[in-house]
Amino acid sequence: MRLNDVALYEPGEALPLGPTGDLSLVSGLDSLELWAPRAIATPPGALLHRPAFGGGVERHLGRANSLGSLVADVRATLQGDRRVTSARVQAQASATSPGHVEVSAEVVTADEQPGQLRMEF
Repeated sequence: MRLNDVALYEPGEALPLGPTGDLSLVSGLDSLELWAPRAIATPPGALLHRPAFGGGVERHLGRANSLGSLVADVRATLQGDRRVTSARVQAQASATSPGHVEVSAEVVTADEQPGQLRMEF
């Protein structure tokens, strides 16, 4: 089953329209690439009607020895979404931005599309 989302990119950008004038849609890995950073950065409980939504990555930033729990939270966030059937996650301190963490995930989507996600928090 292929799941579609409205193509939303950066705050303040106009909503992209397709050739028919309808909102542009994304699916598969493209959808996941747009969703994942926002979901992982959202603190759990921040969405009133979805209190379990969010990875809460900020609670791990700047803390010693927290990469293991950050990886577990990112994996749980990714695998908690119906677009993802599996996720292998790694994290390391950013080489270029002190206090930031680079996260990479090898994922397989629900439509069996493998992909690589890279994010920095």
